[in-house]
Amino acid sequence: MCYGVSSMKILILTVLLAVMQALSPIPGKAADNPAGAGQDVKDNSSQNQKPTAEPMAVRNPNESPSTKRDTGQQSHNDTEHTVGISKLPPVSVTRSWLDWGLWVFSGLLVLVGALQIWLLLGTLRAIKRQADNMDRQSDILKDTGERQLRAYVSVSRAQLKIGKGIIRAQVHIKNYGQTPAYEVRQWIHKWVESHPLSVALPEPSEDFKMATAILGPGDHNVMDVSWQMPPNLVLGTRASTVYIYGKILYKDAFGRTRYAKYRLIHGGSEPLPNPVVDDKGILTVGLKSDAEGNDAD
Repeated sequence: MCYGVSSMKILILTVLLAVMQALSPIPGKAADNPAGAGQDVKDNSSQNQKPTAEPMAVRNPNESPSTKRDTGQQSHNDTEHTVGISKLPPVSVTRSWLDWGLWVFSGLLVLVGALQIWLLLGTLRAIKRQADNMDRQSDILKDTGERQLRAYVSVSRAQLKIGKGIIRAQVHIKNYGQTPAYEVRQWIHKWVESHPLSVALPEPSEDFKMATAILGPGDHNVMDVSWQMPPNLVLGTRASTVYIYGKILYKDAFGRTRYAKYRLIHGGSEPLPNPVVDDKGILTVGLKSDAEGNDAD
């Protein structure tokens, strides 16, 4: 009897559950089979138990995002949509007076920059010309200073003395500059030849040894040469002109090597000067510069 009552209760409960499922179905899920009522009872009886962890779905790395899952449900991403691209409408750009003003202002800036560059180049050219002029003026002043202060050594006077069968030429040199002349060296030579000169006068070799001396401003020195007077020869004519010549070498205060060459004559085309005879019977005549052979730096 008890067994019958229990069976009756189970039957009534099953019917109630079937009615409830029929009245309120779950969306997207079919109605439960009455045959599974017993299973529901078991689920209800175990609702207080802890739910088990739902297994995670593992996606295949080779599967594309559009691949359907095996759950049997249809994804809304599977639907294909057609997208149509229409022609873009024309866009017109309207420039305001501010835009044109910016263009004009930029153009003016370019012109001003070009003008500044042109003026700068002109200024640089003017500065270069001024610097060149200053350099030239500096060189001129330096050269002028050297010319004013350097030593000038040249012949001051020369004479020829004839007497007692001896001819003696004396050449006086003087420093006309404002600074001393250093390492003064000189040589002198004589020659009798026709005038104008048609042959080259002999000169000493480059290694000819000469004494050196210092000649201060205003100082002078005498260089002379003498020889025997040839017999039956009248000196001082065009055919027998006496040539006295030589060269002076020295250094000025600025360390530059200077020279002075001279060629003096007794005779030539001009008449003999008035000779002077002293009380000892020695004839003294002056020497004059030849038309050529005189040079200095």
